[in-house]
Amino acid sequence: MKKAILTLALIVSFQTARAEIASSWQTDGALSARLLSSETATGTLPEIGAGLEISLQEGTKLYWRSPGDAGIAPTFDWTGSENLKNTEIHWPAPVRHSEFGFESHVYEGHVLLPISLVPETAGKPLRATLELEALLCSELCTPTHLNLNLEIPAGTAGLTPDANRLAEAIASLPAPEGPETGTIREATFADGILSVTVATPSPLSHPDIFVETDAVASFDAPQVETRADGRTTTFHLRMRPSAIAPETLVGLAMTFTMTGGARALETTAIVTPPTLARPAESAPAIPETSALATRQENAVPSPAMTGPTLAAKQALPTLSAATIILMALLGGLILNVMPCVLPILSLKLLAVLRHGGAERRAIRTGFLASSAGILTFFAGLAGMVILLRSMGISVGWGFHFQQPAFIAFLMLLMLVFAANMAGLFEIPVPARLVRSGGGHFLEGLLAAVMATPCSAPFLGVTVGYALSRGPTEILMVFMALGFGLAAPFLLVALVPGLVKTLPKPGAWMVHLKRGLALALVATALWLGSVLAGQLLPAPEQAGASLWRPFAPETIPSALADGKTVLVSATADWCLTCKANEALVYENEKIRKALSAPQIVAMRANWTRRDEAVATFMASHGRRGVPFTIVFSGKHPQGQVLPEILTPDTLADALAIPHLP
Repeated sequence: MKKAILTLALIVSFQTARAEIASSWQTDGALSARLLSSETATGTLPEIGAGLEISLQEGTKLYWRSPGDAGIAPTFDWTGSENLKNTEIHWPAPVRHSEFGFESHVYEGHVLLPISLVPETAGKPLRATLELEALLCSELCTPTHLNLNLEIPAGTAGLTPDANRLAEAIASLPAPEGPETGTIREATFADGILSVTVATPSPLSHPDIFVETDAVASFDAPQVETRADGRTTTFHLRMRPSAIAPETLVGLAMTFTMTGGARALETTAIVTPPTLARPAESAPAIPETSALATRQENAVPSPAMTGPTLAAKQALPTLSAATIILMALLGGLILNVMPCVLPILSLKLLAVLRHGGAERRAIRTGFLASSAGILTFFAGLAGMVILLRSMGISVGWGFHFQQPAFIAFLMLLMLVFAANMAGLFEIPVPARLVRSGGGHFLEGLLAAVMATPCSAPFLGVTVGYALSRGPTEILMVFMALGFGLAAPFLLVALVPGLVKTLPKPGAWMVHLKRGLALALVATALWLGSVLAGQLLPAPEQAGASLWRPFAPETIPSALADGKTVLVSATADWCLTCKANEALVYENEKIRKALSAPQIVAMRANWTRRDEAVATFMASHGRRGVPFTIVFSGKHPQGQVLPEILTPDTLADALAIPHLP
């Protein structure tokens, strides 16, 4: 620390407080800030202790000097200051904010940043003029701008009432490496994973690490491994895909800020290959234990861990882009037989039957228009996801079904279609729209909309892959899903003769239309129940005693007690989730297993937007529901189950005998 900072910490207890020297509070949006001084006057001090005090509204985040995957660090412009030669900001340690696999380093609530002010001429008045620009994020991200002025008069220096708080802020800054604070044992990089081992005099509480480097590289949230004595901690951080070759990180200097409870440690180290790591003998004398003396393959993540598990992070990168595209195509194709889409596909089938004798050209045009509607929706959905993410808003698969207004509109649309099918009225369609295929386009668009609350095999992996990467991957995967869903339409467009294999129109179609009307009414009623669930308090459900509240921080302790933990993420608008609940969780043997004392069953409700649920799913490489994962002694990192469950699949994961 600078001389003035150290001097301030020593003399606080020997001086009495005098008049406050501070700027007035200024507010812009969710941020309020002011400048304050620890000195009543400049005196003859070569440096003057000051601080930037910031107050943020609840739920608002301000980014650290190294913001992470998203956000912008604050900027400080001292232009216009008088008798001010230099300034230095001292940064408190941040907290980690994880959303859908994106890691941000932020401040929340109230924060005080100590500042060293160096006057050009000691003994003269000093005026510090700060123009602060920052990005604030909550549900939306907005820029903020404040102008602050701090005037410190000439005269004999004494301590202000804020001196004690500034001294406390200085004491809580990340400490340098040393025997009394902690020492880096090694910082190594191999196989795409940065491993940092730190030895501390006493155990860290909820350890975390923040990495800064000049290289264009970013890392997932760390996997934390702690030895049995708690005083040696290793952080494993997987490097994300980057424009630079991973091996170029070896030999670079990186700054590591490690936190653990009220303590923080900051140091710079050179990254080496594992074989060149600093020997253990150079670390502080800390007793070795044989239980966890080396990197553990089955280590249980720290309860504070919110990033992807090591197993999840290692699984997705092993899939090539071609494999992901193929899986997305298959997932989109399977969506055609999911219950979400069937009412709309039935409308398309009815239109085909009604015009069974149409010319091949008309058939081809209609199905191509429907395909265009599907692809347009998925392209628009990808664009919306990319735009929202650029604004700092995290989304997942089916996110629009978390909006009550969208559900209400869709419910009304289903009722209109049902009334039309029942013959209560006819929807007039302009001839121009018919000729241009506009009606078919809207059918395809609506089919794609109704597909999104469903999940299907391959969908979780592919969407998780896309949403953990950049705009190119998002567009690539979403368009592949669209082509998969549109595949049957494209097939008929290529081979219009397939329509001739369908039954010819007749009186039986009247009964079919009535049946479809009932199906659409049922869909509208289902949407109404979803809307009620979003707007009204959730009622008590039968059998709710089988399920505990979602509390992922309790998983490590449950595993330590030898229990198996089941986490089921679901939503009222997810028909696949409802099918799993009815066909699997209501199975008598499964219910009996879930009530056993050695099984802990948690249900995470994602009907409404819930960042805790979204972050948990993202930490295991998934971005939508249904999501089912089982933690056990055999799979402490979690075993992710298929989207469509069977009783036997769940029984195997819970290690109970096969069902009859």
